[in-house]
Amino acid sequence: MDPDQTPTSNLQATPLAPPKSVAQMPVPPEQNPKPDNPSLTMLDSLEYALMFISMYVLGSTIGMFLHYYVDKFFPPINVSDESYSIFTWIFALGSGDSYGSGGILPVLSASLIVTFPLFAFFFIHTAKRASQHPEIKHLKLRKGLIYNTLVITFLFMLYKMISLVYGSLTGNFSPNFILHFLVTIGINALIFFYFFYEVKTEKRE
Repeated sequence: MDPDQTPTSNLQATPLAPPKSVAQMPVPPEQNPKPDNPSLTMLDSLEYALMFISMYVLGSTIGMFLHYYVDKFFPPINVSDESYSIFTWIFALGSGDSYGSGGILPVLSASLIVTFPLFAFFFIHTAKRASQHPEIKHLKLRKGLIYNTLVITFLFMLYKMISLVYGSLTGNFSPNFILHFLVTIGINALIFFYFFYEVKTEKRE
């Protein structure tokens, strides 16, 4: 061996892997994706607001219709025929007829004719948009309206349940009382469980 030559090792140095660039780092998925077009978000929010407003008015109108006919065909016991429930009195006074003899029905009919097509249109359109663009379900206004509706309908059902127990304890268990209870519970329960199912379904997704 030549003394001027330096012996080389048989082991070769392992090259270091280059560090990952920022562009190569994995990006976590966005939790609440937003629509690409902000103008669509504003339009969708407006449609949801109009749908819920029309739903509130429509539900109240249907309830008033049913309460009116409950008082008409099943009047309260030991009360004159001209006495109606508090629901009928509200609409009767607003229509200028203090006893509700004909003045309430045109108001309810007009409200039903106007609000039902509006609610049906916005309900179908928003449901179609949400199925085509799932990111719409993350709109803050939509979630706020749904949760507020759940709270309001739950409070109505809780109030009527307390009234039912109170009526049974005081002996006020007439057909008029039971039918008013079923009308209020039925409408609020339908709305409550529909949106409750919507919330449960979205959480699974």
